[in-house]
Amino acid sequence: MNERIKGYFKLLVRLNYLKTLYFNFKMLPLKDACKFPFLFFGKVEFGTLTGSIVISSSIKTGMFRWGVMIDGFTSSKVSSHFSLGRKARLEINGRVDVGCGVVFRILGDLTLLNNSFIGSRTVVACSHKIFLGEFVRVAFGNVLMDTNHHYIVHDGCVHRKEGSIIIGNRCWIGNNSHISKGCVLPSNTIVAARSFVAKDYRECGEYCLLVGSPAKMKQTDVRRLYDLKLEQAIQNYFDLHENEETYCLSNDEIGII
Repeated sequence: MNERIKGYFKLLVRLNYLKTLYFNFKMLPLKDACKFPFLFFGKVEFGTLTGSIVISSSIKTGMFRWGVMIDGFTSSKVSSHFSLGRKARLEINGRVDVGCGVVFRILGDLTLLNNSFIGSRTVVACSHKIFLGEFVRVAFGNVLMDTNHHYIVHDGCVHRKEGSIIIGNRCWIGNNSHISKGCVLPSNTIVAARSFVAKDYRECGEYCLLVGSPAKMKQTDVRRLYDLKLEQAIQNYFDLHENEETYCLSNDEIGII
């Protein structure tokens, strides 16, 4: 039995058939629900499910997978929670994967584009607007929260407690970071682990590295490597050269990234 078949078998074993049936046929029109675009794995609790779901791409079975074990940092036995409030809206445009132990509390508009991934034990608290672009990677243990939850008085003035979070394409959010209201990340931004991000970084441009609390631009012309063959070649190089700390790309390899 090859690895691909083994992978499918493991998914079938972990699939929460009852929750998958319930969610699809409760939240979607019959013709769409029959395609089972939403698959739930492991333990999941549903809160309020009175909002709306919009699938703005072609509908495919398993295009939204909840509770998948991709990052390997949380047990599949950890329960997750999904809630979609009365005026809330979840828009899916393409393939979306969500890890184990994740919490979605959606009261506003949450948009997830193609090939976005949200890692295990992440909390997404959307009260107004959260937008994730294509190929966004949110590592484990993060918090995306577009509200302060309570009003704060300062010098006799009270500001709006909700805001927006806009994350561009191919951004990478390091583990245990907090992404708060007012965050705007241009495409190809990397956020270092344990950072606090709460402002508009468009002036930094693409391919920047943000570090710290509050996050500040640390480096420019920094990008994540996506090509798997090149990544394996680099790993092989370091395996063979234990004393080397740097691998310099050739002109052809630079063209790949």
